[in-house]
Amino acid sequence: MVHSYRHRYGLAPGDPRHETDDAIIAIQLLITVLTIVLDARADPLDRPQATDAHRQHFSHLLEHHLVDARHNTPQESPDAFAAGVEALHVKLTT
Repeated sequence: MVHSYRHRYGLAPGDPRHETDDAIIAIQLLITVLTIVLDARADPLDRPQATDAHRQHFSHLLEHHLVDARHNTPQESPDAFAAGVEALHVKLTT
């Protein structure tokens, strides 16, 4: 697990078996499905971003919420996570 984070931040080489996948992920293609972003306010690895920053990656960004969590939103803020899933479900079924 630690190696995964070290690799993510360029501090350690990746597994050669995954070079092709890493190259595809690095491109950061536009995600074109309906999306609700939940940004954790206290994530020690990634700071919350502005809605416009997320729009660069999600062509159909429906909502953007800041939630009281660190790095594991579903476990640390289950009500906010469930509300996000429910809101997306409502958008998809109406």
